[in-house]
Amino acid sequence: MYRHFSHRLSLGLKSPIANGRRSIITGPTRTGSGASSQRKVAKVPSAGEGKKESGSWRSIFDASFVFNLFLVVGAMGAGYTLGKTTILTAPPATLFPAQSTTPYATMAEYEKEDKERESKQYDMFRRCILRILESKGIEVDMKNGQNESLYEQKYCSRDISEIMNDADSLSNVFFGRDPKEWEGKQFVWYPQNTQDTATIMKYCDEFKVPVSTGTSGIDPTGLGFQINFRDFAMEQQDGGDVLRFGLNVSGEDLNRALGEKGFGHFSNRGLRPLDLFLLHSGVKLSDSDGRLIANRFDADAVDGIECVLPDGEVLEVRNSNELPDDYKLYRFLVPFQEQVCVITRVLFARERPALPAGRPEEPLTSLVVVGSNDLGSLTGAIQDIRQRVGAGRAISLVDSHGCARVADTYGPYGTFAVLKAGEQELAKLRKKLGGSADVCFQQLDIDSIATPAAAAVCYFSASSPSGDDGAAASGAVLLVQDDVADEHGAIRTYRNKTPAAESEALDRAGPSVKRDLLRKIKLAVDSGRVLNRNAGIAVSPPASSSTS
Repeated sequence: MYRHFSHRLSLGLKSPIANGRRSIITGPTRTGSGASSQRKVAKVPSAGEGKKESGSWRSIFDASFVFNLFLVVGAMGAGYTLGKTTILTAPPATLFPAQSTTPYATMAEYEKEDKERESKQYDMFRRCILRILESKGIEVDMKNGQNESLYEQKYCSRDISEIMNDADSLSNVFFGRDPKEWEGKQFVWYPQNTQDTATIMKYCDEFKVPVSTGTSGIDPTGLGFQINFRDFAMEQQDGGDVLRFGLNVSGEDLNRALGEKGFGHFSNRGLRPLDLFLLHSGVKLSDSDGRLIANRFDADAVDGIECVLPDGEVLEVRNSNELPDDYKLYRFLVPFQEQVCVITRVLFARERPALPAGRPEEPLTSLVVVGSNDLGSLTGAIQDIRQRVGAGRAISLVDSHGCARVADTYGPYGTFAVLKAGEQELAKLRKKLGGSADVCFQQLDIDSIATPAAAAVCYFSASSPSGDDGAAASGAVLLVQDDVADEHGAIRTYRNKTPAAESEALDRAGPSVKRDLLRKIKLAVDSGRVLNRNAGIAVSPPASSSTS
């Protein structure tokens, strides 16, 4: 399976846009767990050594992409080696042949294909459901549409059962149905394991039915599916050396199972206070995929992932420096997770690295959240905090304007100071701030913080509103700063808008070689353009393209 995936990235898949061939190398290695594997892994040449910076890794979208990408491009087999250079910032005109990237403007050539899909959408959708249900051994009467037993199935939502209780008609097959009939419908699958997920993706790819995941930020509309891991089997063991957990596992159940089998302990303590604050409320930032898996797990603290590609192929990839080829693939998949795969499980090896900690004598086990509607009061509270924890402790700042998830989780406050603290520091802070009338003091156990797996994330984009996306400026806004004491740390603005709106705004802002390369990769792995369509990278025709 690894050789096949590597081959797809190396040679690419032919598309109506370009038939070029290319390969990518995904970045540096890091010191991971001591996990071992007997599996064959994707053959990816070495791209040099890297290092962690500021408590997080460099993602494919960031420095590692610019400085550590080895790219072979060109339909004639011409190769270009990108070393430690800023070549993507201002590439020579001859560096990337026309077939090595996919500019956003060329997506208009997919318009005819999309129109053909639209006319067949209803029939393809029902046939896709039929194949998925048959794969589970569920009998379906397509001719008469008498499938009342489907309403008792936990594997699919009621709306899927309802559409399969409609009898076939020639007019529906040839002319489809009015899309307005599907407004407000939720066509959801509840897979119980990775193989179920693979089957769903396989048939969605075959029948070209869009499918989205709850962590993508995409709200499925029309005749498209959503995958929900509510009923996923929590745990699966393999030979005593590896434990696999579904993304729906709670922090308590995860550590209980790890402890019972002698696998140590998992914690998100290595994450930034800002990431912990947001994931607990179900908020996802557009740049968090490189740090988090499914907006729940610290990507540096797990030992691997099990995932499904858009065509249904299953991959298991280890996050280990002892398996450098695996690690490079892991480095590619995690930052690009919503675009090229569905992560179904996180893996833990018996030999695990030491937990990240703040001070060796006192691990930082609590997340402290101080909220206020008065900036002066919060500033005073931050000064009190610094006196008790020291000037070196990072204190994140979050200013929320209309974010309901934050308000529901932490209360009706506009601004929050967030930090990690140990037990002794927590006692001092609670004594000073716990009874204050000006601020709200809250404490959470870091090991118990996790986004509910069944809940869809609330997505916030870092892109600025443009003329085509000006309506987004009126929605919820988050202003964040990683550390208020960092003079060079900029305050970043995130706006609540769909990934599709974000993608279009970024592509319309002007040409970007990096985005064109990533789009090429997305189309190579997801040639049917079915998985989380237009999340991160636009792969549908521009709205301004001709419809005649």
